[in-house]
Amino acid sequence: MSEHSAYGLPIEEGFVRIKINIDDMVVRVNNYAPDFVNPTSDRPAIKFGIEGSKISSLNDKGYLLTVDSSKGIDNTTFSLQKDTIWFDVEIEEVGKVLNNPIYFAISGINPSYINYFIELLHYRIEWLQFDKASSKILTVSETTREFTQPRPQLEQKFMINDISKCSNMLGRAIKKIDLRTRSAYVRFNTEDGKLDPVLSVIAEELGYHLDILDEETVAKLANKGMKASHVISLKMNY
Repeated sequence: MSEHSAYGLPIEEGFVRIKINIDDMVVRVNNYAPDFVNPTSDRPAIKFGIEGSKISSLNDKGYLLTVDSSKGIDNTTFSLQKDTIWFDVEIEEVGKVLNNPIYFAISGINPSYINYFIELLHYRIEWLQFDKASSKILTVSETTREFTQPRPQLEQKFMINDISKCSNMLGRAIKKIDLRTRSAYVRFNTEDGKLDPVLSVIAEELGYHLDILDEETVAKLANKGMKASHVISLKMNY
């Protein structure tokens, strides 16, 4: 529905329109194959989901972002076309949209090589309704929010056996790093994510960066015969 203005199409009776405005984003771009893939040629799109709510009118492919790399990749800025993200929901569902967390993620056409990590994102949620007096669609309310990418919780306590296990896994993973790309796809048994914080901390201390692969990338790699759950990279890559 993004090809039309949120204020242009009529709203069906019993429904309200929700518009999400992204004001600014801070995004870290990780390129695991800088000698082969140029981030400026990627086509990043932002996707989002609302906890406890399934909205059929959303664009599953995401919403394309405009990328400005005029100051170099380290200063790349991402922006979204005005009135791009909006959808209609039954009025009974509005509470879920306004009160539940919204999660955002960015991916491009080269997810196996280029990863986007949202450091910070400021956005506004607008509730739109048809106003009979003016015969126009108007904003009823607006809420400002902030999204930060969930990070591993480091305040947990781990047994020495867990730390030893993670050290051994990282030791084997580091040996697989390709010096051409300064990275490697690796598979870790993290016990359903329990050991991810330990792996991340140890990797950082050793001068490496560890990223957890999303389900889409894992599936694509599996189709190529590669079993991986993480990417380990030299910090100098960034």
